[in-house]
Amino acid sequence: MDLIEGYDTTCPLCRLTADGEVLTRLHYEDEQIIIVDCLVCHLPMAVARAHRNHFTDEERLHARSILKQILLSGPAGASHLIGPDHPIRTIPHLTEALRNLESNPDHRWVIDFEQRQIPNHPHCHLRPFSFPGTSQWEYLD
Repeated sequence: MDLIEGYDTTCPLCRLTADGEVLTRLHYEDEQIIIVDCLVCHLPMAVARAHRNHFTDEERLHARSILKQILLSGPAGASHLIGPDHPIRTIPHLTEALRNLESNPDHRWVIDFEQRQIPNHPHCHLRPFSFPGTSQWEYLD
């Protein structure tokens, strides 16, 4: 695997993890990862503190564990992550999927490891469902 060495001042995720430039809700942080709400989708996103193009196996398991805790931490389970005013509710093609989510107590959330806008810094998103065209996701059990 190709490693990308060191801190990059042009990388918003490096600035987030190294400089503490947290512009959104901070859920968790430790020496391996920081978890904040993504500025694009407004759902929890785990970001590795190291700048390279992949998570280590240990970081991946750690992110999964913390994201599961965040998912289960609200008073009504996951509903605290997508409240009635959440921006994701304004996306027309997701409306039906959100209705199905809310009416199905056995719904399974996913961790999306697809690197879209910032492909050279490991991060993953906790999502209520996999996005269309996304292949690098797994159920959070």
